[in-house]
Amino acid sequence: MINRKAKIKLIHTIKHKLVECVSCSRVRDGNTTFCECGQADAIPLPDKTYRNILERYTGVTSCNLMDDSQLALMADKFISMTNQQEEYVRALGRLIYAIRHKAPEVLGDSWERRIQGFARKMGRNSLRDCNHQELRKIHGWLSRKKKQQEGDNHYGSN
Repeated sequence: MINRKAKIKLIHTIKHKLVECVSCSRVRDGNTTFCECGQADAIPLPDKTYRNILERYTGVTSCNLMDDSQLALMADKFISMTNQQEEYVRALGRLIYAIRHKAPEVLGDSWERRIQGFARKMGRNSLRDCNHQELRKIHGWLSRKKKQQEGDNHYGSN
């Protein structure tokens, strides 16, 4: 079991790894490139935001004022902030991989230009600038296009 001092150190260590999005103010792991809103710009987690997080979950604004159960809760919350972001980034990577794998087959030689054009219609410069929802939209479009092509080929062969 982790003692009180170790829990406080863990919370403070994770705090210094977190950043706040300048666009939507979401808190995320500083190792991630993009926020869920699609923006990359972030600032180190401001002390005011950090204290607001502590107060929201425990009613106090300092780890030194927390009892052991509150410290355990906050340690779990801060750990989950980094793990959730890591999973989110992995999900983005899987979607980008799936799109890059499927697009040449479905769209042909001009797939990169067409994908970039689709991203631009959503206000993004490239796939890497897209958020999870936008990437799912592109992937869904490719899946529908592939089904349509398979249907056209199936009906055309009879």
